[in-house]
Amino acid sequence: MINLFPYKKTRWKYCLIIIGFLILFPFSTYAQKESNIWYFGDYAGLDFNSGEPVALVNSAMYQGEGCASISDSSGNILFYTNGMTVWDKNHAEMPNGFGLLGHVSSSQSAVIVQKPGFNTTYYIFTTDAAHNDLVNGLNYSIIDMSQNGGLGDVISKNNLLHTPVSEKVTAVSHSNQIDVWIITHEWNSNSFRAYLLTNTGLNSIENSIPGYPVISSTGSYHGGSIWGAIGYMKASQNGNKIGLAIHNDKYEIFDFANLTGIVSNPISITSPVSIRQYGVEFSPDESKLYVSKITFPSYIYQYDLNSNKEDLVNKSAYLVAESLDDHDYSALQLGPDGKIYVAINTGLYLSAINNPNEPGELCNYTEDAVFLENRLSYRGLPNIIPEKFTLNFFYNNNCFGDTTFFTISDFTIIDSVFWDFDDPASGSLNYSTEFNPYHVFSEPDTFNVKLISYYSSITDTIIKSIIINPSPTVFLGNDTILCTNESIILDPGSGYSSYLWQDSSLAATFVTDITGLYWVQVSNEFGCLDIDSIFIELFPSPEINLGNDTAVCSGEPVLLDPGFGFISYLWQDGSSNQFFYTNQTGAFWVQVIDSNFCYAYDTISLEFILPNPDIGNDTVICFGDSVTFIAGESFINYLWQDGSVLPFFTADSTGLVWCEVIDTLGCVGLDSVFLNIIFPPLVSLVNDTSFCFGDSLWLNILPYGNNYNLTWQDGSEDSVFLVTQQGNYWVIASNQCGSNADSVFVNVQQLPFVFLGNDTILAMNDYLILDAGSGFENYLWNDGSYYQTLTVNEAGNYWVNVFDGMCYNTDTINIEPVDCEMLVPIVITPNWDGDNDYFFANTSEDIYDFSLIVFSRWGEKIWETENKNDKWDGTKNGKPAADGTYYWITKYKCLGSPQKFIRRGSVTVLR
Repeated sequence: MINLFPYKKTRWKYCLIIIGFLILFPFSTYAQKESNIWYFGDYAGLDFNSGEPVALVNSAMYQGEGCASISDSSGNILFYTNGMTVWDKNHAEMPNGFGLLGHVSSSQSAVIVQKPGFNTTYYIFTTDAAHNDLVNGLNYSIIDMSQNGGLGDVISKNNLLHTPVSEKVTAVSHSNQIDVWIITHEWNSNSFRAYLLTNTGLNSIENSIPGYPVISSTGSYHGGSIWGAIGYMKASQNGNKIGLAIHNDKYEIFDFANLTGIVSNPISITSPVSIRQYGVEFSPDESKLYVSKITFPSYIYQYDLNSNKEDLVNKSAYLVAESLDDHDYSALQLGPDGKIYVAINTGLYLSAINNPNEPGELCNYTEDAVFLENRLSYRGLPNIIPEKFTLNFFYNNNCFGDTTFFTISDFTIIDSVFWDFDDPASGSLNYSTEFNPYHVFSEPDTFNVKLISYYSSITDTIIKSIIINPSPTVFLGNDTILCTNESIILDPGSGYSSYLWQDSSLAATFVTDITGLYWVQVSNEFGCLDIDSIFIELFPSPEINLGNDTAVCSGEPVLLDPGFGFISYLWQDGSSNQFFYTNQTGAFWVQVIDSNFCYAYDTISLEFILPNPDIGNDTVICFGDSVTFIAGESFINYLWQDGSVLPFFTADSTGLVWCEVIDTLGCVGLDSVFLNIIFPPLVSLVNDTSFCFGDSLWLNILPYGNNYNLTWQDGSEDSVFLVTQQGNYWVIASNQCGSNADSVFVNVQQLPFVFLGNDTILAMNDYLILDAGSGFENYLWNDGSYYQTLTVNEAGNYWVNVFDGMCYNTDTINIEPVDCEMLVPIVITPNWDGDNDYFFANTSEDIYDFSLIVFSRWGEKIWETENKNDKWDGTKNGKPAADGTYYWITKYKCLGSPQKFIRRGSVTVLR
């Protein structure tokens, strides 16, 4: 009984692809796709139909060790089994597909073989396990795929062939490529049993007992401890070899005659593995045997079989992988893609040997190569038999530009071959009849290479798609020159899979500053190679010297000169002359290039010194004071503006003070300040003054002095003050040197009085006299006249401005018109002729409160009335009045106005 569930960690070796060697690309010998679907372990599965294994998660099977699955020629699953139960393609248990006599712990619990000549009949051969003391032996059951609606059923079950046998069963095609040998090994014996399955069933050599086997007694005795029955037995792809594992003993290799079924010529492999032998598998070309040792430490070894000598085979052992505590390497099974897959007990991955035909690390082992989508592998993988012999071929070198070499898997039984490389552009070279031809393909592409082989009366055709991958193109550049102060980065470009330099370094770039030949070999993602080289020659660099870092006096330009004879100059400011002039402090550099295009570089720091005497800032002092200026003590000479030569100078008058100094380098420096002498300010206001009522007065300061402050009697500090009322006003002007004050009395003069009267009205044909009053120095009316009075005979707004010698004042009057009208005759002829006989006032209806009086020229009242309808007939006291001129006066009011109107005039009496 094998422990199925150890869980520990691993340490392993990778089989590496070494770029630069020929890489052999193996292809499966399976002509059809019957082995393209695998189910195994804890509901795990793989689908190889795409060319790469893809994890399946639809399995209905749990199995700790041996199992088997079979597909149709298109790669569609038909059924699968763990040796105890059979599941159909829908993952349902076949109606009679239970109770088979395999075992959960049998190394090879089952193998499936199609009955020759029958498309729907399959045999399942099962073995019991050491855990069950091998009591059930080797049995077979028969599946008819035409049953159960094409889903199949078990029509015969658990037919015993022999007991006991070890946990080993495999199958190999007969040399006629029709019949199939089923091979097992007896327990407690050294005998193999080979049963031949033909179109008539399991055959017998003696034809006395159906299924009677060919028995070969050779090699080691299988017996003793029951656990020695554990381990795999496998046939090579062309059926010429048998390999097996005897648990806790050894591995063995035998020749197998697929014509007779005889096993012979044992080779024992005992080194370096001595216990817990388990898995075995042949490389596709039969040149290598791979074995596994289970439980920790767990190993995978490769053995070279080419010598066919026991000692050399044992010495050829190569450790492919080693696991100390986490990868328990178990079953080994060759896949349809030509890779050998490794079951990892309780693992989420299968590992893979990618190039099993290759020796040592070139086999390209990959740990955890296929993720099982969280299903578990246990110890077993499907027990797949090699297909009926179909000639196979291999090739190496599939990079564009390389020569691709072809080899046939076994040409000892064939008579002749014909190759078609599917490369018409190569002309007549597209065809060959050589057994091991070569071909240079015309472009990177996929080519369907056809091999037709002829042997006996059989013609076999193989077509394989061969991908010719693009080769990289690398260029390191033209041969070049380096200078002694230079290095060069050799960069073949990015995107390559590997880099190999002449010194065996593997970086993507190479840095050098030494004369020599340099080369790089690169490979792309397809493993294709290209190489390029470059010669680097070293020349001495020029030497230049700008001088030591130094200090010079400001104002004296410095000439920098690296020397002549160079083909190029470059200064720090981008200029390109031989010489560089500067009077600025700073770092300066120059790069020169000589005729070999080598460059040199030098720098210099210049400090331009300017002595910096500091006699202070511009200064203000009061009149009568003095100030002393000090230039500093670090200079050797001093010169002040007055010719004095001491380190200090005392001044008491306004003016420019300066000092010139000389330092120990002889450099000259200068500093200056301005000295200002200020006095206490003088301030003056105007003399006492007046302004008219309603006006205001601005008092302006007329100070004399520097930097003064002002304060008025109300605390304000402006340079002007607005006076609006009579009073005494003063201001104080002050600065750091003293203060002065002044004052003024301001009188407010009352305005002259002028009154034109209240607003009034004016009747038509009437007039008014407006009087501004007497005693004023000037008058100005709105019409521009300048008299005391103004006579107006029409309504309107009138104003007058008067001036009394100091102030002005103005008054206005508004005169509104009225509509009442009165007409008075100027001549009457009271002669009673009916024309102009009376004097009267012809008034409108709007006149009321009326009176009219007539006077003689001497003022005697002649006639009067208060009735506006009365008339004077030219008499005096009843007698005709004397002819002449008489004067009249009338008074009246008009409706809508309270004003009493007065009119005067004269009338002439004539008879």
